[in-house]
Amino acid sequence: MTDQFAEIGQRLVSLRKIQDLNAAQVAREIGLTRQTVSLWEKGKINFSAVVLFKLAKVLRTSPEYIMLGEHKKSSSGVDLELLERAARISIEETRKINFGADPALMAKIITTVYERALDGGDDDQLHNTSADVINFTKLKS
Repeated sequence: MTDQFAEIGQRLVSLRKIQDLNAAQVAREIGLTRQTVSLWEKGKINFSAVVLFKLAKVLRTSPEYIMLGEHKKSSSGVDLELLERAARISIEETRKINFGADPALMAKIITTVYERALDGGDDDQLHNTSADVINFTKLKS
C-alpha cells in the first residue's frame, strides 16, 4: 500500500485513542474483526465507502478528515444524522451509475453532500449534488 494509506492508518490510530477506544471496540462497533482494524491502522489494506462512513461515525469525525487529514467543519459540530443521510445518498448515486469511486473521492462526495444537507437540501437536491460531483469527476478523468 502507499504512503497515503499509512497516513490514513496513523489518523485512525490517533482518532481511536482520542475516543479512548481500542481496536477491538472499533471493530465491534462497525461489525468487523480487530485484525481488520489493525490492518487498516498499519496501512496494509483499504476499506469501502460504507466502512469509511461507519468509521467516521464511531470515531466522531468526518470521512474527509479520515481520508485527507483536513476538516471543512469542526468535528465536534458534525451532525451524525445528516452525515448518515449524506453517505446513504452518495452511496446510492455511485451504485446507480456503477461508478467505482476510491475512498478519497467517496469522502469528497459524502462531504459535499453533507455540506448541502447542512444548508437544508432535501433528498432530491442531495441526490443531484452527489450526481453533479460524480459527473464532474468523470469529466476531469
